[in-house]
Amino acid sequence: MLQLQSALGIFALLAIAWAFGENRRAVSLRQAAIGLAATLVTAVVLIKLPIVAHAFGAINDAVAPLGISFSKLPIRIAAISDAIAAAKGSAVKGSDAKDRK
Repeated sequence: MLQLQSALGIFALLAIAWAFGENRRAVSLRQAAIGLAATLVTAVVLIKLPIVAHAFGAINDAVAPLGISFSKLPIRIAAISDAIAAAKGSAVKGSDAKDRK
């Protein structure tokens, strides 16, 4: 079921991109199909080949002692982007105050 959901997600993203596209006739269906096929081949290679899985395991073992947790990475990215937005917001407010004087 998860693989079906992933496949539907890929096609949903393609449909959204097509729907928001300005010049739909300029899109080459052949190039889109080649890109989708390359994505699927890459996914199969990354998931199914044991040597690739072993390589990712080795990378994981090398990074683990550094204390990097990729499971918490989205939370950290959200916190960093919130801090940047807050800093930009205060910088914008400060520049508005200077411009008014």
